Amino acid sequence: MFNQLASLFGFGNKKLTPQSLEKVMEQALVAFQAGDGLRAEELVHATVEQAAAQEGRESHLYAQALFNEATVLCGVGDLARAATACRAAADVPAASQAAQKDRLTYLMNLGEFLTRGEKLDEAEQVLREGLAEREKFYGVEHSGYAFGLAPLAENLFAQGRAEEALPLANQAVEVNWDNGNEQVASDLALLAHVVKAVRGSDSPALNLWEKLPPHVQQMVCDHCLDRATRSDPQAAQAVLLELRKRLQATPDVDVLPLTNVNTQLANIARLSGDHDVRIEACRMAIKLCGGMDDPKHVVNAWEGLAMALDDAGQPDEAEQAYRLALEKAQTSRQRRLSSNVLRDYAIWLDENGRKDDALKTYEQAVAEGAASSDPVMHGRSLAASGIFLQHQGRRDEATKQLKQALKLLPASHPDAFCAQSHMIALQNGLACSCISDTGDAAISTLVEQMVRAKVGDLVKSLRLEVKDEGPDVKLELSREPQPQEMEHINRVISQALAEMRTNYRRRGFAAD
Repeated sequence: MFNQLASLFGFGNKKLTPQSLEKVMEQALVAFQAGDGLRAEELVHATVEQAAAQEGRESHLYAQALFNEATVLCGVGDLARAATACRAAADVPAASQAAQKDRLTYLMNLGEFLTRGEKLDEAEQVLREGLAEREKFYGVEHSGYAFGLAPLAENLFAQGRAEEALPLANQAVEVNWDNGNEQVASDLALLAHVVKAVRGSDSPALNLWEKLPPHVQQMVCDHCLDRATRSDPQAAQAVLLELRKRLQATPDVDVLPLTNVNTQLANIARLSGDHDVRIEACRMAIKLCGGMDDPKHVVNAWEGLAMALDDAGQPDEAEQAYRLALEKAQTSRQRRLSSNVLRDYAIWLDENGRKDDALKTYEQAVAEGAASSDPVMHGRSLAASGIFLQHQGRRDEATKQLKQALKLLPASHPDAFCAQSHMIALQNGLACSCISDTGDAAISTLVEQMVRAKVGDLVKSLRLEVKDEGPDVKLELSREPQPQEMEHINRVISQALAEMRTNYRRRGFAAD
């Protein structure tokens, strides 16, 4: 099987070296960034097979190849398989100092994968083991030791043990600060969230800000923005409020980071239920977007304000904000922007009982989407409109629009799920998927579509049942597969499920 895989990817007769392994990883990253996660995974997996055949399963090269595979699997969102590959890399005996150093990296990443996969107890054990080995290898004053402190602090924080996380996060900052290591930016963002959780929202948490060079301040800002979505909303909101205040007091601060902080602050305040902070952040983002060239930011800021005002129980002000968002979109002459605002505005009109106005606005959204040369936006507008028509009992029109939407949308898109679940309800004579359970059937249909696109007629049928312990896949093939074909199919299915999970987590169910 290895020879076939290696020949497929163009290095079957070449000896694998650390340098060629790095080159293949670069090729895999290019494929991943181009949206071809399957090719990325198969590239690195072929090197795992080659390293095993060439050097053996207890070699440093084999461990390095496994870690590359784990990295790619994490990138495509398959944390379970990433953890398996990373654990296998860490289990390879470390016979040299270089191998010992790499093993510490494998353990750290394994702990992070397990933490992100919510296997917190297991992750803590791995991270504590790694930290103890880092202390022996580096000593407690080395950045290599600090690199093990932060993931353990984050794990404890995720377990709700913020007081235990605090000294670890603080020590990571101190060590990397003393060593001049720019990893301190990530550590400061973690420490800020832990401080707010332990000491309260008003406690200063970014005390080193003024001492940081501008590019490290920007790194801290980026890490705080990223971490906000993975932290307790109250703590994240407090961090962003302090970050905004410090940015405002920073000389020559750029408009973009301030805009991004206000945008993220509005998102987090929605989760915390703080309407005043959310509305204020939206209004500040609108003002800041006026100094930017991209009209998308302005339109999105006005839409964000409309949604914030609506959630705060201010419907008249919300409608005014939607109309201003639409005006800005139309002025930009970007029909994709207009279609998106019209779609969202139509949903709002429907929710407020204005069915006739909603119908007209949906029609405009679909027309603008069709003229936008953006098939995804066209598909999103059709999906939302089709669902509206189904709710109104106009089954034939709804079916037509939902079918067209499903042709345009990627199968992993959240709106495709909504469209597919409503289509199944229509096909089975049900009133609507909102009040009937068609979710599992929709996911099954979409995953089968994604797998068929990569595997073809070899798949006769695929049915998926979502269970508490994970998805149960029932696969029927049209013929007996070769071993490498079965391995390829399993990889395709795993990636399809990971892509669905990642997109839904990132974007939510956007059409209903």
